[in-house]
Amino acid sequence: MSSIQEASNKPINIINSILMSFNHPDGKKKNLIIEGKTDIKLFKNFINEEKVKVRAVTGKDNVLKVMTNFPVDKKCFIHAVVDADFDHILNKKDERERNQIYLTDFHDMEIIMILSESFDRLFNEYRDYSIENDFMNIEKLKSIVFEVCKQIGRIRYLNYVNNYELKFKNISYDDCIIYRNDNLMLDIDNLLYKLIQRSEYSMVGIDVLKEKLIELENINFQLEQICCGHDFTKLLAILLKKSEYFEGKNHSSEKLESSLRLSFSIDNFKSFELYKKLHSLGMIKTLSVSI
Repeated sequence: MSSIQEASNKPINIINSILMSFNHPDGKKKNLIIEGKTDIKLFKNFINEEKVKVRAVTGKDNVLKVMTNFPVDKKCFIHAVVDADFDHILNKKDERERNQIYLTDFHDMEIIMILSESFDRLFNEYRDYSIENDFMNIEKLKSIVFEVCKQIGRIRYLNYVNNYELKFKNISYDDCIIYRNDNLMLDIDNLLYKLIQRSEYSMVGIDVLKEKLIELENINFQLEQICCGHDFTKLLAILLKKSEYFEGKNHSSEKLESSLRLSFSIDNFKSFELYKKLHSLGMIKTLSVSI
């Protein structure tokens, strides 16, 4: 990130920018703060931008700082959407909403899309129907990927609640995944070593991580809350490349997430609580149908 981008992403500068915009004749629109540049691509499909200014802020922590430090007398003009991450597991929803911060129903928007009909369309696009085999259906595919995703999610959860400072950003799982008989298996030792090696500020050792993971084995986390959507799409890309049941070998998590966003319609979104919240605030587009 350039120094200009870093400055523009500082919470105090974002707050000042929004406050200054109120001086414009058309300035007192509602503001919706979105976490990240990919989420803004998705939400611009749903938000009524005649009434709402959508702003992207890099990083959930920065969104939280903007919302908690925004002047109280102007708070009615600003709302935010962030990925839940582990906030539902940790019962932070009410705390977030008191600051007008609204969580995704599940871990993140990618998991929402994966659990919608949007994913069915992605599956149908990549499935090689020239091969007659009922083994690899949509639910089987999800089950294979979610099983590994859950294991990684537990490591992410430990990192989050214990502040281990393990660096997951931009991590690749290719060298930590074993593909065998149309199944994926995680080499946990390899992944833990890799995380420790790439995390210069972390002081946690592999033995501690293993002990903590054993302690989590009896906790029945909901898949949609413990699993990270970016992990899911990275693992899915590996499976699509390896499996004979799918066409093409040039898959990446970025392309898969783009395909999900393109196929995720407002009708898909309607069944989720986040949509209902934004709709109640008057932020959702009204789609007119001309005859």
